[in-house]
Amino acid sequence: MFVLSKKPTIKWPAKIKAAVEGGAIKEYQFDLIFKKLDADQVELLNQVNETVEGESIDQQVEKTAAKIEGWLDGWTGIKNEDGTDIEFSPENVRLILKSHFGPAWQLAFYTALGEVRTGQRAKN
Repeated sequence: MFVLSKKPTIKWPAKIKAAVEGGAIKEYQFDLIFKKLDADQVELLNQVNETVEGESIDQQVEKTAAKIEGWLDGWTGIKNEDGTDIEFSPENVRLILKSHFGPAWQLAFYTALGEVRTGQRAKN
């Protein structure tokens, strides 16, 4: 039986693959807590990320961060080097996007978002 859930969020696993010392690729796993948005909310978020020619990296990061913040209600399993949790916040979203993990983190976010929206696992 299909049940139209009214629960406002869904916790979903995400993975980053990133280069590490010695030419190896390491996989990092964490969870993203997505908001379940309706079609009107999705349309508004899709308008946020339209890029304009000549935009600076900071402008692009701001738009991407706004879209991510529109979709996410939180995360778990993202930590500092000392092992302490990095709390979900606008500042920390931007910190991650501007870090060397930024492109890989965006790929992990959009892959998880696609899985949540379609119910289909991404193929590796």
